[in-house]
Order: sequence, then C-alpha cells, then structure tokens
Amino acid sequence: MLNKIILILILSFIIFHAESLKCYQGKSGTGKVLTTCPAGTTSCSKRIENKITYYECSNNCLNYNFANVIQKCCNTDGCNKAIKKNLNLILQIFVFTTDLTSGFLKSTCQIGTEIKQTNNPI
Repeated sequence: MLNKIILILILSFIIFHAESLKCYQGKSGTGKVLTTCPAGTTSCSKRIENKITYYECSNNCLNYNFANVIQKCCNTDGCNKAIKKNLNLILQIFVFTTDLTSGFLKSTCQIGTEIKQTNNPI
C-alpha cells in the first residue's frame, strides 16, 4: 500500500512539472533564472520600468507601453529571456561606429601624406 502511495506521489510530481510553464524570473542587475511557474500560470512577462527589467511568471498578462513602463507577454517556455532586436541594434551601432572610425582614419592618413609631400624640398 505504501509503495502505491509513493508511486502516485512521484507520478503526480512528474505530471505537474511536465505541464507547468517555465519562465525567467528575476530582474536586471541581479540576474534571471529559468523557473517552473506555479500550476495554472498562463504566461511569462518581461517588464521594463524606470530602466529596470523584471522577468516574471504571470496570469492575465497584457502587452502595453505607457510612459516609462513597457511590458511584453508570451506563453512558451523561456520566452521572456530577451528580445532579439537588441542584438540587431548593437550590430548596427558597431557597424556605424566602425564606418565613422575608418572614414576618420582614412582622412587623417591623406592629410599626413599631403603634409609630407609639401615639406619635401626639391
């Protein structure tokens, strides 16, 4: 009889964890951890408020963008980790900076060459 109870408890635990949504929880600066949400959780959320990002399990989550608060909701495991657009923005800034730097170096080299040519006596 005790073996049956233990088996039922183990199976219940496995089924509970298999059906629960997994979301990142935490906030920027302290880190985030992928966590199994409580039973009945319907979504994950990522909320940015006053330059702090919060990652949470959520119910009845709504996407919104008001003043200094932005919230995004999703409903698959680990979906609130990051927004891929951030990487794209970082790459754009890198390319722009590299382009500016290479143009600056090119013009500096041309000026240096012109100075050397004018200082050479015939």
